[in-house]
Amino acid sequence: MKKFLLIAVAALLSLAGCSIGKVDTDKLQNAFKGPSMSDDTRAELARGVTALNSTNYQAALTSFNKVAYGAKMTKDQKEVIEDAIEKVKEHIKKGK
Repeated sequence: MKKFLLIAVAALLSLAGCSIGKVDTDKLQNAFKGPSMSDDTRAELARGVTALNSTNYQAALTSFNKVAYGAKMTKDQKEVIEDAIEKVKEHIKKGK
């Protein structure tokens, strides 16, 4: 019984360490609010969030990359979009 519990705990700990980060879509959208963003940028970001919510990670990555490399951004916006891109890449890599 002890052996089973030890194996179960070890399995849970290994799964917890391998979890994929969740993209904070509220933080992402809030970072790009305001008059400084073009309508095209906001639309592309919305497409990426919609794709992400539908677990279409490849489409989300494409949209987020368009935003990251096509828009003039503040340092905070750049950090938020780059974080989202990295987390989406993790999902694609893990096949989830």
